Amino acid sequence: MDVLDSLPSVLPAAGGASILLVIIGILARFWLTAESRHAAEIKRISDSLKSDIAELRARVDELTKQLDAERKKRWKAEDDAASVRRRIGEVDAG
Repeated sequence: MDVLDSLPSVLPAAGGASILLVIIGILARFWLTAESRHAAEIKRISDSLKSDIAELRARVDELTKQLDAERKKRWKAEDDAASVRRRIGEVDAG
């Protein structure tokens, strides 16, 4: 804290340019701090979304498998129905 206590007495002798440099340094520090917080928040959101996307992909895969199974059952039922219709047609014709 000794540096900060002596700062008011040194600044007038240092001139306006040094005051401007100190102000720029302080603003740069605030900007970098805000930038790092922003980057951390973006990373947190990105990680959260990656997790959500992984869950949704797993759900889509599960639903796709269920849909394929239902489709195969429907195709088999249609084939069985066509087979029965052919047999009925042969009996009626014979």
